[in-house]
Amino acid sequence: MKNEKRLEDALSDVKAELSELKMALNEITDRYDTYWNLNMTEAIKFYRGDTGNKVGEASCRVLFEHDRIMWLVRTARVYCESAENICKSVEKE
Repeated sequence: MKNEKRLEDALSDVKAELSELKMALNEITDRYDTYWNLNMTEAIKFYRGDTGNKVGEASCRVLFEHDRIMWLVRTARVYCESAENICKSVEKE
């Protein structure tokens, strides 16, 4: 019975970590995913005033928000590692 409770708690913790991981990954894909081929040339055109340039706009967003993208990726990785550690700790017991 004690073992079963421990496993239920670990499973609940892993589910919570995976939910946070999914949220971070959704944030990345919802904001930055595109079918366009992003590139510096179009980003420069947009930055210089070609506001109708959708490829340039998306390229600029990715370039200017690189720090945010990487923070989200690192956050997602932490949640994944935390879920892995929960699983490992249960396996050892």
